[in-house]
Amino acid sequence: MSSYFDKAEREIRDLSDGTKTNEHDTFIEAVAAIEEKIIAEVSLVTGDREFPDDLREKMQGLIAVHAVCTRSGIAPRPETLEYVASVGSSRLIDMLHESFHDLARRGLQTRFGRLGDSPSQILVLRDEHDEEAS
Repeated sequence: MSSYFDKAEREIRDLSDGTKTNEHDTFIEAVAAIEEKIIAEVSLVTGDREFPDDLREKMQGLIAVHAVCTRSGIAPRPETLEYVASVGSSRLIDMLHESFHDLARRGLQTRFGRLGDSPSQILVLRDEHDEEAS
């Protein structure tokens, strides 16, 4: 299994421990920045025509409900902000992590290879395949 989500969870834990910041708003902004990168990659992966529809809907729903960052002008839900501030972790990242483990367990083969548990690795495989095909 990859360390993609583990790395993000560790970064947030370090921020939460106060090793990098002690301010509430700064912490929320830092979590939002970490989530934004993950959301961008997850959205690119789930947008692929061979990505399973049920997991696409699930993951995009998780993003809509649990993202700390503002998306398309829509502010995060107050309960999402409360969770991050009180628990010191991102529910979104935790749930996406679990969803990508579900994806990897399926062992789905695509035109560019097997879908694993790392969005960034899936994108690398897809990009390499598409470059070779053109």
